[in-house]
Amino acid sequence: MIIKSKPIKPQTFKADEPEPDNPDSNAFTAVSRARDYLKSNGYTIGSMCRDEPIGFAPAEEYGCIAKWYSLSPSDRDKLTGILKSNDFRNGDVELVLLKPKKG
Repeated sequence: MIIKSKPIKPQTFKADEPEPDNPDSNAFTAVSRARDYLKSNGYTIGSMCRDEPIGFAPAEEYGCIAKWYSLSPSDRDKLTGILKSNDFRNGDVELVLLKPKKG
């Protein structure tokens, strides 16, 4: 992961525990919460791809953010932050703010 900025304020979104008889019963709960939080605060969010980070930036400045592997190092440096997880399906998700939102 190539990011030049140092994190300002990480925030963790917790995953729900799956039901004992259905391991995927609460799949993607943490990443859904993180996405909802970002959208409600005026951000646009990139697409998920395996365990790669997901970038986000202000919606008024960026209409679409590519998947992580498609972002150049200079594009990555323009991001406001990232979502990261070792397991987006069933694990916790950390929102890492790299720079404050303008305004």
